[in-house]
Amino acid sequence: RGALRAFPNADRLAPALGAAGVDGATGLVGAVGATGATGATGPIGPTGPAGPVGATGATGAAGANGSNGSNGATGATGSAGAAGATGATGSAGAAGATGSTGAAGAAGATGAAGATGAAGAAGATGPVGATGAAGPTGPAGPTGATGATGATGATGLTGYQRVTGSATASDGTTPKTATATCPAGKKALGGGGVSTNSGSGTISMTGTYASADDTWTVTAERQSGSGNWSLQAYVVCATVG
Repeated sequence: RGALRAFPNADRLAPALGAAGVDGATGLVGAVGATGATGATGPIGPTGPAGPVGATGATGAAGANGSNGSNGATGATGSAGAAGATGATGSAGAAGATGSTGAAGAAGATGAAGATGAAGAAGATGPVGATGAAGPTGPAGPTGATGATGATGATGLTGYQRVTGSATASDGTTPKTATATCPAGKKALGGGGVSTNSGSGTISMTGTYASADDTWTVTAERQSGSGNWSLQAYVVCATVG
């Protein structure tokens, strides 16, 4: 018997499903014959039931190829065959619509510290700040070393003495002058005078001064009234070193 072969456009044929025929024993392989002319395609015959598997016969000599029978009519759709090999990848489909934004992912771990950047340019000098409050008084410093002894100073005044000079005559003469003189070796430091009015009116002192290093002089005159009056001087003396 010739083997069944697929018929192009077999799905367009719809013959009734026939009973499966019994498989015959495998014949010896015959010698290869010359290729016959291709016959017309016959209708697809019905699929027979599977026969029992016969024992494998000895390999015969290759027989000559028989001529192709015509294709039989298309039988009913058989049960699903085994999955075929994966087909070639199809062309990319059109881009789908943008999906909604997903929830924010968890924060990533802190990255390693970056390298220190180059120093920036110096900024402009800021305005002078307000004067701060005075700080507390610091502790006293240590006592300084004793200084060198100074030179001996000049001798101070000694022999202080007040000397009263002689009074003038008590009469009506005006003006009057009186003097007081220090003992020998002493200088006049200051002085003054006093008038005694035995008459009426007022007597005014008109001068009081050192007339020499050791002499003090006073002058006075009557301003009003009349009568006798006198004038007396005194001087403060000391030895000047």
